[in-house]
Amino acid sequence: MTPRRARRRAGHKQRQHMAHMHLDSRIKLLWIAPIFIFVAFLWAVAVGAIYFLDPDMTVFGMHVALFAVVSSVGILIFVMLPAYIYYSLEYDAFTYELGFSELVIRRGVLATNLNAIPYSHITSIDVQRSVLDRALGISSINITITGPKDEAGMYLLPGIPSGVDLVSEIKGRADEAPKAAQRQTASAQPSVGSDDELALLVRELRALNLNLAGLLAALKGPPARK
Repeated sequence: MTPRRARRRAGHKQRQHMAHMHLDSRIKLLWIAPIFIFVAFLWAVAVGAIYFLDPDMTVFGMHVALFAVVSSVGILIFVMLPAYIYYSLEYDAFTYELGFSELVIRRGVLATNLNAIPYSHITSIDVQRSVLDRALGISSINITITGPKDEAGMYLLPGIPSGVDLVSEIKGRADEAPKAAQRQTASAQPSVGSDDELALLVRELRALNLNLAGLLAALKGPPARK
């Protein structure tokens, strides 16, 4: 088994005992906001253009005002409702865990995408707050890591209600990771001269055994003559 595969198997066993933490539920509003703004803009432009050309124009047999109401209801049912359902599923599937040696991020509705980020590979953590983030009271955290080509990159953790506190926690674990690795390496290495000390102890025990045997023989005295 390669060292990387061994680390992944050990990490998998560790992740089975970690609690999943969800994002703040207000992240769903942040995800759906661009769709709502885009659709509302198209609806306003279309209805405004029709009304500007001819206020008495009929669209699909409906007056402009009635068409505006019916089309807005249709957008809510056939566009916004499916989008809200999808992002609700995305929210339920998006979790993260702070493990002993790594940060684990899971996401994906149709297929689960799992990213295990070792604290020792984290190089920088940044907190970003857009206008919508500030309005909703949440933050987004960008995590940059180094490592093998297939693992290096930047990872986004959105919808964090107290981003600064989580950043402090991750930074503390990242600073502690090299020290923990050094302690683990030191404990795995045998102490210098342990074999020599063991051989010396065996010789001393043998000498002690011989001394005890001689002492017992002296206490018994010479064998009785017949």
